Amino acid sequence: MSQLNKLKQSKLAIKTGENASQARKMLFVNLLVYVIISLAELEIGTLDHSVALMADGENNFTGIVSVLSLIVGLTFSKRPSDDYHVEGHWQYENLAVFLAGLTMFIVGLSCLWNGGVN
Repeated sequence: MSQLNKLKQSKLAIKTGENASQARKMLFVNLLVYVIISLAELEIGTLDHSVALMADGENNFTGIVSVLSLIVGLTFSKRPSDDYHVEGHWQYENLAVFLAGLTMFIVGLSCLWNGGVN
């Protein structure tokens, strides 16, 4: 590999690492906001017997799970290449997004079920 290609790859790795660090910081802020809003909606919904607030609080809970899975995915995806992962660990980001979507889908089904039964 030429020296120029190695230099381009190292610059790309540095830029990618900086972007991942900024993304993780924003995800932690997002997590804090989701927790505050979700707890408030669940508490008020329970006290006022509001099904709409309870459903929105559960929806925000899926946001909490999604943000946590994305934080974990970003953390693992920053690992460097090794013998088993020649192209790196970027696949963890895809897995995190899939799990976040699956969680939202399941909670959505639960809200529909509870809305139909009640």
